[in-house]
Amino acid sequence: MLGCALGGAGTLQAAAETDTASPDGGKLEEITITAQKRREPLQQAPLAVSALGARELETQRVDSPMDLGNALPSLVMVPFSGNRAAPNMTIRGMGNLDSQITKDGANGIYIDGVPVGRMVGLAADIADLERVELLRGPQGTLYGRNTTGGAINFITARPEKDFSFEQGLTLGDFGAWASRTRVNLPLAENLYTRLAYVRSARDGWVENVNRSLPDQASFDEEDKEAVRWSTRLLAGERLTADLSLDHSKMTYGNVFFQKVAVPGRQESIAPVKGLSPSRVSVGGQQLTLTWQFDAAVLKSISAWRRMNNQVRQNYADVFTQAGDQHQDQSSQEFQLVGSALDRRIEYVVGLFFSRESGEEQVVSVFSPVLQDSWRIWAESKSAALYGQLAWRPPVLADRLRLTLGLRDSHDRRSASKHFIHSDFDPASNGTVVAGDKRFHKLTPTWSVDYAVSDDLNVYARLSNGYRAGGFNARTPYTAFGDGFDQENVRSREIGLKSEWFERRARLNLALFDGKYTDLQVDQVRTPSFFTDTLNAGRARVQGTELEATALLGYGLSASLYHTWLDARYDAYVDNGVDLAAVKRMPNAPKRQGGIGLAYAGERTAFGKPLVNLDYRWQSAFHSNPNLETRTSGYGIWNLRAQLSDIRLPQGRLRLALWGKNLTDREYRLTNTNLGVMTAMYGAPRTLGVDAIYEY
Repeated sequence: MLGCALGGAGTLQAAAETDTASPDGGKLEEITITAQKRREPLQQAPLAVSALGARELETQRVDSPMDLGNALPSLVMVPFSGNRAAPNMTIRGMGNLDSQITKDGANGIYIDGVPVGRMVGLAADIADLERVELLRGPQGTLYGRNTTGGAINFITARPEKDFSFEQGLTLGDFGAWASRTRVNLPLAENLYTRLAYVRSARDGWVENVNRSLPDQASFDEEDKEAVRWSTRLLAGERLTADLSLDHSKMTYGNVFFQKVAVPGRQESIAPVKGLSPSRVSVGGQQLTLTWQFDAAVLKSISAWRRMNNQVRQNYADVFTQAGDQHQDQSSQEFQLVGSALDRRIEYVVGLFFSRESGEEQVVSVFSPVLQDSWRIWAESKSAALYGQLAWRPPVLADRLRLTLGLRDSHDRRSASKHFIHSDFDPASNGTVVAGDKRFHKLTPTWSVDYAVSDDLNVYARLSNGYRAGGFNARTPYTAFGDGFDQENVRSREIGLKSEWFERRARLNLALFDGKYTDLQVDQVRTPSFFTDTLNAGRARVQGTELEATALLGYGLSASLYHTWLDARYDAYVDNGVDLAAVKRMPNAPKRQGGIGLAYAGERTAFGKPLVNLDYRWQSAFHSNPNLETRTSGYGIWNLRAQLSDIRLPQGRLRLALWGKNLTDREYRLTNTNLGVMTAMYGAPRTLGVDAIYEY
């Protein structure tokens, strides 16, 4: 059976911003994406994809992947239990429960086309975002391994030929403040540069009142800084060189595990074992060379990234954990994107290499006489050759398009774990266990799409994906060296993308059904810091995703998205026993969605009023495969009221009041069994004000 999905419509803010042509409204803005390595209208792309532009990101206060939680269909985002700096991302029910240097995620994160190997540090801000694209479903051909659930593209702003300046300031609850500065400066006719700097801080909403221990942090507090510098050189008529450097760092208090026996939502505690601050820094360099030919573009993307992380966590005073991670990655990709035969044929050909190395050490302390510590060294290499060709045959008035793609991926992962000391398993003390695994996969994609009219497109898509195998850093010494194998998925999708009433409404439809084999499942052991990753068997994911946007007239617009998801294990084999009947796929709520209204008023002498109100919800879900982690559903209201386009003698000003979780709803993000049941609560009501100056 196939599920039903509506996806890929624009967002409510885009509708509001374009509703300026007349009192009864204008037209919806055309959204352009690069999800298939070339610029194309979102409505013509034969896959489920959503996009948020710069103003939508500002309205929803998105500065990092963590801020995208419940903002788009089928996307669930919560912090990892041991590290708030790493988002636990689930797309269409597929994700991870842990962040390690020895294993990969089910969903890819890309910054300007460069894959980010580790989720750690992605809660830090990404300076100067221009657009975010969410691709749902396996992306095994153009994006490769580790996209069995989907992928998110973060696209930053490029330097331009005209001078511009923007300064934003924010004040909010819990001592929150932020400053955002962007400067675009032309240095010559063919040389432009751009600098973005973001600085923010916030007190923790769960106050740590332990005064007896030194160097304490409150739960959920943060101090963040991000900078990005980019330069564009037009080296002749055909060659463009883009160089960028970025660095982000974050000092923070980790997540709070509240014992469920305590009623309500705690906002202060004196943890006996205390909470030390955690620190993470990430940075990178990227050089993109683009050669423009008559009917093709050749692109070289060279990148290097580094991550350093010191994480400290108190698990409900049951035990504390101190972890230190270091990771380096480098990648090189060549792309040739072009067309032939008067654009009847469009093609993408690529070659990709990457290398990643890292080390991690973790010390878990239950008591002075009950501890566990280990250290890991890991390395992975990946190489792939891929291609995709789309052909418009000379039939049906050139409205039919056939697409075929294929990727050949080769991956190798090695790891060595030193079991330093364990009071839980003394036989492992001093043991060093190593493992080395290789993986290979061909991932084809087929699609056919047909333009029924200029405003109505239908498509069918078959896609494949795979996630490379690896090792679980938290596995006991007897099984670490065996590791786990690759995960495979085959997905079917049928869709419709449409615009109505002279582009005043947008409605897209897609049906999808994914079948997973050798599914990688994180299984919590006893004690809870021991986990295994199993190729547990088979799973099936099908569902409904809905996105729709409409201009209602007189400045009023509305949007709606909704996901219905049926994600279940067909087989879950652990130690030879099939447990599918008593296991649940984590972070896969059956229903998730949002509805919103936006009002864009007429310009006045003081500026142009804009109001955005939205409600986001999701139903009950399980935090890990075990039944006792069932977490109740919730819904929250958010509001932003803005006065934009305030004209000054020089430049323009925007002022906004905003609120999140307006009704101060008490809701849980996860339930976790630490020997005692605990819960991670969502943030209480937060209010604030923005002031943004543009020149």
